[in-house]
Amino acid sequence: MIKPPFTVLILKNTHHPVTIRVTKGFILTTFVFISVVSILIGIGTFYLVFNTNIETHEAFINSSSIMYIPLQTENTPTPPKPDIHNLSVNYHKNGETEVTIHFSSLPEAMRVFVWLIVNPHAETPGEMVVYPRSPVFRGLPVDYRNGVVFLSSESDSLTISLSDEINGIDIQQFRILVYSSEGILLIDKNFGKKAKSET
Repeated sequence: MIKPPFTVLILKNTHHPVTIRVTKGFILTTFVFISVVSILIGIGTFYLVFNTNIETHEAFINSSSIMYIPLQTENTPTPPKPDIHNLSVNYHKNGETEVTIHFSSLPEAMRVFVWLIVNPHAETPGEMVVYPRSPVFRGLPVDYRNGVVFLSSESDSLTISLSDEINGIDIQQFRILVYSSEGILLIDKNFGKKAKSET
């Protein structure tokens, strides 16, 4: 076994050989250098591997603890729906009957078509009367535009006079249908029999 000191001849170039003098100090220095480099590589590898995992774990924790705040939406008041708050019936001595419909919450300057159906659920032929007279299909007028035109800007009530249409009919119930100009059914309301009054 070769022990230091000794000389290593490196023939990289035949005209200029390189010699390295190997001593105990040179061997010790080389060993220490290799050890330090190995330790640094090991620490660097450990840091890269475990620090990445820690950051990923922290990111996961942070993402799982996010608090969500509900979005603020404007609470716009819903306009009241068109309705009929009252219906009155007057029976006159001359046989004429007046039905007055009192509307509520109709948009201003709105044009609607009103239908009055007497005894809508009558089973006897002739007991059900549609005003204005018009063919019906499944209880509804075939053409809504043939109804009584009512402008909400003029009044909040509509009076319909019935005479020949209901002669000899026992009125039990009224059904009021109100359509918009676009054909949307705004109101569909039933009223029971009213007390008879004479004027």
